[in-house]
Amino acid sequence: MKLINYYYSYLTDISNNKPFNFNGLFLKPRITDTKDFIRWDMQNHNDVSYTSYAINNFIDNELFNFSRLTASEFYDRLYRKQSVEVPRKLYINDEDFDSFLNYARSKEIYHFSEVKATMSVFDISFDVNSDSFYINLDIKLLNPTNPETKEKLYYSEVQDVMLGLNEDDRFIEYIDGLFARLLNEIWEIPTLIDKDNMSIQVYPRFYTDKGQKIRTW
Repeated sequence: MKLINYYYSYLTDISNNKPFNFNGLFLKPRITDTKDFIRWDMQNHNDVSYTSYAINNFIDNELFNFSRLTASEFYDRLYRKQSVEVPRKLYINDEDFDSFLNYARSKEIYHFSEVKATMSVFDISFDVNSDSFYINLDIKLLNPTNPETKEKLYYSEVQDVMLGLNEDDRFIEYIDGLFARLLNEIWEIPTLIDKDNMSIQVYPRFYTDKGQKIRTW
């Protein structure tokens, strides 16, 4: 028996020849006509948010579990012998999108270094690569002041303070803490994030009350 057939038999045996349920996503392996490759088909009847990387890591874990039963000697030989057909690299359903935006909007005060302002998150978007999930937040800073003197700051002064912040570790920690609940909610969705192989980051983009961008780099 070919090794690929042995692996396919293992998959159908542990799943009782039914699709694997990956937190509401259904993935079913099939052996191709050439008998040397396994194609995983995905069904998303439950409208689950996902990233292709989390799904690929799921099927890779199945191969790892199989290989572990054979002293790991077959993992490298089978690694490029399977793939999953995923419609999109990143998909966020409407319910999750609204929920993530509401979590971001729950924070109303920005206060870091020499700037304090009312904060208005007006948009959110997402991107992903093989090891990182990115959250892009568009934020208006309203009525900025100097927190020590309480004096009003002009936006030109705000930008002077904020230039270079993206390279400041303290600023990155502040942003992560400010949006911790949003980060935690996304982090706990296994179809979006593979905790063993991916990280999650927030990228804030600041604007004036008139919608002009405030540079942080």
